[in-house]
Amino acid sequence: MKLILFDVDQTLVDALPHHEVAYERMFGEVFGVNAKLTDIEFWGKITPNIIEEIAGLKGIPKKEVKRKLADAVRKLEAFFQESAAEGKVKVLPGVRELLANLKKRGHRLGVLTGNTEGITQGILRGSGLEGYFDLFVYGSGAKDRAELVGKAMAEAKYRFGREFLAKDLVIVGDSTHDIECGKPHDAMTIAVATGFHSKEELMKHKPDHLFEDLTDPNILKVFG
Repeated sequence: MKLILFDVDQTLVDALPHHEVAYERMFGEVFGVNAKLTDIEFWGKITPNIIEEIAGLKGIPKKEVKRKLADAVRKLEAFFQESAAEGKVKVLPGVRELLANLKKRGHRLGVLTGNTEGITQGILRGSGLEGYFDLFVYGSGAKDRAELVGKAMAEAKYRFGREFLAKDLVIVGDSTHDIECGKPHDAMTIAVATGFHSKEELMKHKPDHLFEDLTDPNILKVFG
């Protein structure tokens, strides 16, 4: 049995249109500025850090950002869920089949995402993927993705009554951050070129495996 942690955006789904709507509305309402998610390289980052980075780019004082951060996150979640409810979240090719196969083989599947809980659950409901996962670790719960991995391992031990060692831990994602967050934990890293990084960029960070997308039949062999 392995603990397999999946990134969400551009790994399992494409929810970018809903994120764009939510960030633009939130920044206008909370901070009174015209700002877009795509103003920065947001992929692989956690939600509070994304908000802080965009706010800094727009010249919003750090004290104001800190004071309004909780409200900004609440508004962001609400706007995202509203947008996602109006249109389905696109599931990427091969995802449902892979998740079903891994569950059938008895592996524990988790979500490891930079998104907050409200956004993540909105994505999973909108895509119909919520039933595949055994645990969830969100971006609001740590300062970076490497810390999220540690939290996931601790949560898995509590939930399933067993410790998942490095040889049992797998991280699947589309960004260089997904690859790097697994290294401090000696996890197996699987990169997919379905996001904003090219295969060449991903290879520079030396994932254990690299696939074009999750339709590749060879990906199942990796899990043993």
